[in-house]
Amino acid sequence: MTEKIFFANFATMNSLLPTKLFLVLCTLLLAIMCLLSIRQPLTFQNERARREKVVASRLLLIRSAEMRYKAAKGVFCASFDTLVHEGWIADSLQFIPYSGGKRFTLSATVLNTLGGQTVPVMECGALYDDFLQGMDRRQIELLNQKAISAGAFPGMKFGDLTKNNDNATNWN
Repeated sequence: MTEKIFFANFATMNSLLPTKLFLVLCTLLLAIMCLLSIRQPLTFQNERARREKVVASRLLLIRSAEMRYKAAKGVFCASFDTLVHEGWIADSLQFIPYSGGKRFTLSATVLNTLGGQTVPVMECGALYDDFLQGMDRRQIELLNQKAISAGAFPGMKFGDLTKNNDNATNWN
């Protein structure tokens, strides 16, 4: 009789083993998914910060070249081809890092003030879509929506074509 009970309990334990194993695997899978859901935004933010630092340094070099150009010519230049050809910047500076060869946007104009003076202004920038290329599309779209809803440029830039802001940047 004792043998029957032992074998019955053993058979029951053996039939529960796959179920217990399945539950352990499901628990591990859920734990891994939770960790990844926390890690993914952190990884995105770290990579975004790294890329923004590189883009900012390029934008500051372009701004410096434009300021020297304006000091020499009296206006800002709206063409990378001119800046490169005349030796104001290196050819590589016109390209947005991590974008697969896209150029920074560059525009220049002259504003008329209420007092009748003309003020040269310029704007140069890169979209999030360009320098965050290859990263989490959903996170990039959230950045774009946040900027647009705040009435801001969806990326990094300096200067403004609609007002004289002394070529201020839109990043810290």
